[in-house]
Formats: sequence, structure tokens, C-alpha cells
Amino acid sequence: MAKFKFPKRYDKDVASAGIKFDIHDEFGNHYGRFLTRYLNGNDPKYQLIRTRLDRTHALAVKTKQMTDDDVFALAFVEYAIIGWEDVFGEDGEPVEFSLEAAKEYFAEPDAKFVLGQLISNSLNVEFYQASTPEEAKKK
Repeated sequence: MAKFKFPKRYDKDVASAGIKFDIHDEFGNHYGRFLTRYLNGNDPKYQLIRTRLDRTHALAVKTKQMTDDDVFALAFVEYAIIGWEDVFGEDGEPVEFSLEAAKEYFAEPDAKFVLGQLISNSLNVEFYQASTPEEAKKK
């Protein structure tokens, strides 16, 4: 059987460590800076999270209490969002990042815009490249 060599579409170290994305709306409102991994659907960790969430929420999806998109969003938050800065609570104080805080944040209807921006960015391999051509050649 033949072995094939494929070009690397992204830097695995950069993809795993994540990239910080500042999210602004069309009016210049700043929603925060989010540290987000490259969303690799082939990553066993992502597949494990997605399978667990599919099983956990199967009845809710079947009874139309949730959609498959809702389950995908939960998997994205758990897998890809690994930190944040400049995210504030109702009291105006910064909210420390945790997985539970992220789940609460992205459950808010007003966070759907931010979620969409982050999903779009995390699917774009152009953001997850080595910093310099020299770094890329070493890999």
C-alpha cells in the first residue's frame, strides 16, 4: 500500500495553543478577546466531546427541545474556547474564564453573534499558521 505526503494546512502547535480573537460588532462594540483553538473535526478529543454531547442530548434533539446546531455549539465551546479577556459581568467586573462560565456566557441569546464569529475564525486555517516562514520549515 502506498504512503502519501500531504501539505500541512495549519501549524498543529499554533492550532492547539489557540489564537486570540478580538470580537467587535459593526458598531464598534467590543465583546472581549477569546483564545480559540482551530476547530479540527478529525481531532479525537473533539470527536469524543461531540459523541458524549450527542448521547447526552439525544432525547432533547429528538423532541425538538434542542437542535443539532445547539449540540455543535456546546461541543465548540468545550473544545475550542480555551480562554478569554475583557469579558464582563452585569456588575461591570471582569469574569474569570472557566468552562462553566463559558457555557453560561454562550447560552445567552446575546452571545450568538460572538459564537458565530468565533466559529468562523476557528475554521479558518489561515489564522493558524506558523509565525514565520522559518518556523514553518522546521515542522
